[in-house]
Amino acid sequence: MRKPQTNSLKISLGATWVDHAVRTLIGIFLMPFVLGSLGESHYGTWIFLNSAAGYSGLLYLGFGQTSCRYFSACHARGDWGGLNQVFNVILAVFISMGALVMMIAGCLAWLAPWLCDWGGVSLAEIRIAILLLGANFGVGLAGSVFGGLLTGIQRFDIERGICTFSAIVRVVLTVVLLQVEWGLVILSAIFLVVTCVEVIGHMVFAFWKVETLSLGVRHFRWPVLKECAHFSSYAFLDVISHQVMRLTDTVIIGLAFGARATVGYYIALRLSQFIAHPIQQIGHVLMPRAGELNENARPEQIRQEVSRATGLAFLLVAASFVGAGFFGRDLVTTWIGGGYEQSQLLLMILLSAQLVATPVMVIRSALLGMGHVRAPALIIFVETIANVALSLVLMQYFGLIGVALGTLIPVVIVELGILLPYAFRTLQMSWTSFVRDVLGPQCIPLLAVLAYSGFVSANFTSTTGWGPLLGVALGGGAVLAAGWFASQHAVRVARTWRTTASQVGTR
Repeated sequence: MRKPQTNSLKISLGATWVDHAVRTLIGIFLMPFVLGSLGESHYGTWIFLNSAAGYSGLLYLGFGQTSCRYFSACHARGDWGGLNQVFNVILAVFISMGALVMMIAGCLAWLAPWLCDWGGVSLAEIRIAILLLGANFGVGLAGSVFGGLLTGIQRFDIERGICTFSAIVRVVLTVVLLQVEWGLVILSAIFLVVTCVEVIGHMVFAFWKVETLSLGVRHFRWPVLKECAHFSSYAFLDVISHQVMRLTDTVIIGLAFGARATVGYYIALRLSQFIAHPIQQIGHVLMPRAGELNENARPEQIRQEVSRATGLAFLLVAASFVGAGFFGRDLVTTWIGGGYEQSQLLLMILLSAQLVATPVMVIRSALLGMGHVRAPALIIFVETIANVALSLVLMQYFGLIGVALGTLIPVVIVELGILLPYAFRTLQMSWTSFVRDVLGPQCIPLLAVLAYSGFVSANFTSTTGWGPLLGVALGGGAVLAAGWFASQHAVRVARTWRTTASQVGTR
């Protein structure tokens, strides 16, 4: 069989960013549309249900990351028999967990009257929405192995393209079908339909791009399951950490203050996710690439790829942090309207956490692709426990701000103090090289963005409205790009100077 064609990091990252750009535009439109259609009480209930249902992601048991790791390794070796074995083992696990999700949804629907104060929303509507969301997550979980295969062979263009198409289908169905009466049921049904579209698309392209892909009990091997389960046992801790940190804040707020109270925090959280998610895709794209380079024993190239990717991640999240500091309030007002003044402060706290977490996540993704899963997973699990504990404690004194601080503090302490030093030892990097190759080149473009933001803020009384905000964003992007190119030129000049000086010194 011919080896499936892979794409470069630039093409893969470009595909993920196009997908995220479309999803961000859809999210910017849909959130106020759905909020206005359902009302704050129903929308708060929808946020709470989705956050709670999102915990079903724990039932991936770490096999999602395992699939990408092993698919990329088999692809690099051309081991199509091994790929079929891994594929069928993980498919069996995901089908079993998908069925379990649906059973849990049935139990939660029955227990709905005792779970939460639903704020006057019909109990029948709540129960049907829970069942549909359970079916949505169950189908998505069972079918995700096909998308994982496309990711493992580095065909992000196809995998993300299908996701982009399904997102467009979702927004069209929402605009056409959503109404106040039974709105939660309509939204849940739309999510289920869109998930089925994604699974079918990933399935068709997986069989097309991997010609020897085959389903059947004959490919199932217990030793393969045992090997994958060993890797997944630690990747599972990473999944738990990711899911808990992503979803727990809104669940804690909903349980403590009622579903309606989640809206103000969710606005800041959603904006933070809009900013961080495309940057985190750098790590998602880097993971199979690192696995391929590791299989071919090219450690120096891995370090170079990690340095470039981490530097880019830090630059983008730091520039977003600067922009949010100057224009975040106008963004919230333009997007949602007045009455959510606290959301900008919450956004700045959450983005402060992303300043550390996002670049470190890129490094952690490379480690996972190389097969280093145990120590990073344990470290992040400790961070997660600290996150939940601090959020519960600080919430009593500072309300929503305390929940955000409960996220920020563990990220800074654990990831800078423990995880990053571990990564340096594993990759054979030093703090000196990290500052020189990762952080240093970002100073020029960040200073340029800071000066630009300060100038615009001082000379324009208001940037409220999509037109002014878009103009500011485009101008900031242009300044950032110009600063980045200037920085890269300075780095090349400095490298040439060091090389020349070294050659002269050896004469």
